[in-house]
Amino acid sequence: MTSNLSAVVVAAGASRRMGFDKLLTPLAGKPLLAHTLTRLAEAAELEEIILVIREETRADVEKMLEEVPCGERVQLALGGAERQDSVRNGLAALTGSAEYVLIQDAARPFITKELVEVVLAAVEKTGAAVCGHPASDTLKLADEEGQVKHTVDRSQVWLVQTP
Repeated sequence: MTSNLSAVVVAAGASRRMGFDKLLTPLAGKPLLAHTLTRLAEAAELEEIILVIREETRADVEKMLEEVPCGERVQLALGGAERQDSVRNGLAALTGSAEYVLIQDAARPFITKELVEVVLAAVEKTGAAVCGHPASDTLKLADEEGQVKHTVDRSQVWLVQTP
C-alpha cells in the first residue's frame, strides 16, 4: 500500500432525509463521525485528513475531535452547496504531497484496511476507483406516474458508495 495517501472526509450534509444530524448522533457511546475518523485512520497510513463540515457544526465537531485518537491530525474545511462542492473544497484544503486521496463519506464508518487496500490496488492499476458492489435487489424502471415499465437487467449494475 502506498504511503503517499491523504483523505478527505465529507461531513457537510444537512441529513435532511434523517431529520437530525446523523453524524453527531451517538453510536456505541461515540458520535458516528468519531467512528468513521477512527476507523479510517486505523485502516490507512494517512499523510493528512481533511474533514469537510458545515459551519454550524464546527463547535460540536471541534469538541468531538478532542476525544478522537486521530483528532489532532484532522484539519477542517467548509462544505459547499452540493456534495461535489464539498469534495472540491476538501481537495483544495489538502496541504501535503499525497499521490492519492481517499474520499470518504462520513456517514460510512465501517472502513477496513482490506477495503482500503483493494481500492488502492484498483487506483494504482487504473488511476481512480470507487467502492461498490453488484446490485442484488430487483430493479424496476418506472414512468413519471410511478407505473412500472420494465425490470432492469441487474447483471451489469453496481451500487457505488458516495461521495
